[in-house]
Amino acid sequence: MKQEDVGAVVITEDNEPLSVVTDREIALSVEEMPEMADKTAEDVMSGEVTTATETTTVFDALQKLTGENIRRLPIVNEEGELVGIVTLDDIIVLLGTEMEEVSSIIQSQSSRL
Repeated sequence: MKQEDVGAVVITEDNEPLSVVTDREIALSVEEMPEMADKTAEDVMSGEVTTATETTTVFDALQKLTGENIRRLPIVNEEGELVGIVTLDDIIVLLGTEMEEVSSIIQSQSSRL
């Protein structure tokens, strides 16, 4: 994670997502497992993973993220194979950019602004 400068890794088996391990989970595990450097991803991964498909809309992805109280959503193809990941940060940046564009249009068309 440090080498790739990422905060999470999707753990897969036969390219199908099993879990997402985050830097936060690792940090919290250190207290329970002081010998953390010797542990594997399997030792810290948790439960089932929530996924979305390539055709999931941004709004639906956001609903999944907020509904599950998660920040990372692995994206799978029709065969259930991992093809990417969408993060809450990705969506916030996208929505912020869209709002900026809308704001510019409103300002240019409104004489009172």
